[in-house]
Amino acid sequence: MYQLRTLNYSFISILILLFACSDNNDIPTENYLRVRVNGVEWEAFQINIQKQEVNSGEVEISIVATSDLNEAVIIGIQAFENELQGRTQEVTSLANGDFFGYRSPGAGTGLETHSSFGCSSIDGTIFIEEYNAEEGYISGSFGGTVCEQGGQNPITLTEGTFTRLAFD
Repeated sequence: MYQLRTLNYSFISILILLFACSDNNDIPTENYLRVRVNGVEWEAFQINIQKQEVNSGEVEISIVATSDLNEAVIIGIQAFENELQGRTQEVTSLANGDFFGYRSPGAGTGLETHSSFGCSSIDGTIFIEEYNAEEGYISGSFGGTVCEQGGQNPITLTEGTFTRLAFD
């Protein structure tokens, strides 16, 4: 009887350890993007990232993350390459080159919503935690609001993170 009770306690202890550790191991360490869209967790199925130099000498980075049914979250970043790491950019207009976009499920390939499409209050931030031009990746976090043309139907992006996204 004593051995059976000890075995049961050991089995329960192992289960508790497995469940406690499983949440931290589910997040990939590279090529990963997730965000809450209007409070619902969303993960990218495919991520395309492009980097190009613009006339001012700044780099322009476009991240297009899609999930099933062509739903997409889009992030635009523009800055001088040596100023990206550790940079927080306030997204207040398209004028500075930083923006968010969103495409609802089942939509075509266009951009349905945008951080500057007449939202009553354009707000958001993009923080670049890691930028490595030599190895070709970027990591960071983001959050903000996007709207349809005319400022209708605001969509809130919160708790967004992207981890070691490789440049195409």
